[in-house]
Amino acid sequence: MMAAAFTGACAPVLGQALAPWRLAVSRSLRATSSSFVAARPPPMAALVASRRGAMAAPAGRSAGARRVWSMAVVADAEPVAPRRLKGVHKPVAVTGPLLEFAGVPISTRPELIRAISAYVKKANLQLAEDKRYFKVDPKLRKILGVDACAFLSISKYLTPHLKKPEDVSPALAKQASEMVDAANAAADKFEAETPYDDDEVTGKKSYKRKAKKNSNKALGPARAKEEGTGIFRPLKLSKTLSKVCGAETLSRPEAVKAMWRYIKLNKLQSPGDGRVIICDSLLKELFGCDKTDAFAMNKLLTPHLSKM
Repeated sequence: MMAAAFTGACAPVLGQALAPWRLAVSRSLRATSSSFVAARPPPMAALVASRRGAMAAPAGRSAGARRVWSMAVVADAEPVAPRRLKGVHKPVAVTGPLLEFAGVPISTRPELIRAISAYVKKANLQLAEDKRYFKVDPKLRKILGVDACAFLSISKYLTPHLKKPEDVSPALAKQASEMVDAANAAADKFEAETPYDDDEVTGKKSYKRKAKKNSNKALGPARAKEEGTGIFRPLKLSKTLSKVCGAETLSRPEAVKAMWRYIKLNKLQSPGDGRVIICDSLLKELFGCDKTDAFAMNKLLTPHLSKM
């Protein structure tokens, strides 16, 4: 009771004391997030704005509660790295009915797919029995050319309406190049200004590529082979395997190579399938079967290899 009374009495004082700090943090976060959005090309900025709209404070709250809620969301959110426009995210020229639908002459395939998906959900076209599929209204039928479609199939039906910008006009090619340059510049700036590397709090990998601490790691297999360690360490062969390989000690890879030399020299591969090995008397003694295959041979060799 006393603790509750004390908390109630102190709450207004604490609220007044923290008000300037909250205001400063809010302004700083707004300035930082606006700089990230401004650095993106227009389509990316629109996408980020739509994502932020999804994080709007719940309705029915006071203005102060909504402001504190939004500050907590933005403070807890991780910075979003601007995407480099390459691969499937390269700008493409929009043509035909898709141009009429999208209203932009140049965009990226993922953005167009998101626009159609958003339209489908807003128009309530999803099938009630399976939300992965949707009905196609007259507006979308001009683009997709079907009566019903799966969300995963949208990309396939967009292909006829997408072209390389340079194949449409030099102006679109120039606009696409500017979009790519702006996105790459924004990504470079973000990576240079991101303050953390491998963050223990977020568990995310760094946006900056770290130099390899151990440059010899890439040479691991070659070094292991040279030093005779790992899978390249010498092993003692059984008497039967020694007859096939012609040696008493070999590493596992060397023993497998020796086995294949013996198989090919004695023409023991099946004519119909070279992976199938027809065992002669020596291999029958080694493997205990009439025939085997290349995948099973490694397993059958294991009992005949032992540490020295």
